[in-house]
Amino acid sequence: MYDFIETIKLLDGQWYHLDYHQQRLNEVAEHFGFSPYLLQALLALEPFPRKGLYKTRFLYSADGFAIEHHPYTIKRPTSLKLVYDNEIEYGVKYLDRSHLQKLFEQKQACDDILIVKDGLLTDSYYANVVFWDGKDYLTPAFPLLKGTKRAQLLDRGQVKAAELRVSDLKDMQYALLINALIDLEDNVRIHQVIP
Repeated sequence: MYDFIETIKLLDGQWYHLDYHQQRLNEVAEHFGFSPYLLQALLALEPFPRKGLYKTRFLYSADGFAIEHHPYTIKRPTSLKLVYDNEIEYGVKYLDRSHLQKLFEQKQACDDILIVKDGLLTDSYYANVVFWDGKDYLTPAFPLLKGTKRAQLLDRGQVKAAELRVSDLKDMQYALLINALIDLEDNVRIHQVIP
């Protein structure tokens, strides 16, 4: 029924990074030819939890929307499996993640995957990736999805975009996973990337 999704952090009754989510939603609506929804106004109309950490899911299409709130606990994977796919496209945050799910099923004994497209590192299954090289935080210049937390960190100058290849992994001390609900400070750190 719904084609697209925005996943928004709700902590103690406050939503985070709504301006970034709204910008992405606006781009989707413009691309697919429908009027954008106003997130802040619509979220405030519905009852929502006032205490604790929640994942707010704003599901939408040209025909309507739905809002869901789910308690959230940060996952802490410790290993990533490199998987390769030159055909994958996920520049829009679609509700249908079946292509990503097929890649995730290749993780073998690892906790998550690191997707390589056209020789470049992109994203994990559910997060953008940031690498620490001992001097700078670097994030892939061509992610599958330009995440809201990634955009905020780039705007603040806390991370730099770089074309990163598998061969660059040897120069990285560790990786961090980030998404709308996971900040750099949450320290979801990965030390093991398996070829």
